[in-house]
Amino acid sequence: MIFYSSRVADSPAAPCDVTVLEKSSDKILLQWAYDDVTGVTFWTQYRPRDAAAADDDDSDNNGKDDEDGDDALWMKTDRSAGTECTITGLQPATVYLLRVVAQNENDRTQSSCIISCRTDDLNLGEAALW
Repeated sequence: MIFYSSRVADSPAAPCDVTVLEKSSDKILLQWAYDDVTGVTFWTQYRPRDAAAADDDDSDNNGKDDEDGDDALWMKTDRSAGTECTITGLQPATVYLLRVVAQNENDRTQSSCIISCRTDDLNLGEAALW
């Protein structure tokens, strides 16, 4: 009798220490920590924090937003092999919820902790001239 053994790659760990490096009225540059990026890709998920979410009582959730909420509400960036991502095309003066997900060839992680960031007000110098 012949036995075959195959090893399935471990599930990747969730990204951590998600931080906003820069922001403007229409983009946010994020960075996160990850021990070994070999064979792992990342994508950033984001969504505006709507009025209903802003009014939620987070006291039973240790101040964290519900990351297991409706995935359809989250927009995704293109995949990245690195630990930075610039999200563009955002609205000025808007609070966005942001999270990062890692994936290897076999599995995807839970998302990182959710952070929030408010884009800057529109600067008149940035406004399109008509």
